[in-house]
Amino acid sequence: MLTHPGLIAINQDPLGRPARLTSVAAQSMTWVRELSSGGLAVAVLNHSDSVATVDLSPAALRLPGCYQALDVIAARDLGDLEDGLKVPLGSHETLVLRLSPSGDSRIADPPRPSS
Repeated sequence: MLTHPGLIAINQDPLGRPARLTSVAAQSMTWVRELSSGGLAVAVLNHSDSVATVDLSPAALRLPGCYQALDVIAARDLGDLEDGLKVPLGSHETLVLRLSPSGDSRIADPPRPSS
């Protein structure tokens, strides 16, 4: 996994902005990083000992607008996230997405986690 080209590309993105923790839930946490392409990298980690179902809608990710999603590790197009997408993550599994704005989405600084 450390030599995965998609993960290396995110890691070495020329914009150089760090990922920000945007959400912490009972079973998962979400990190978001702005990319030079105008898109976002999103990592969702299941830190529990059981399967967690995560909501990948822009609202759940606390992102404005609509996005097209690519599962970076599986190289699988997940389509438009406007209507949301619920994904089961295995125990201690991580999902890495590359999001591209669709329609009128505007990339803003990723939000900070709520208290």
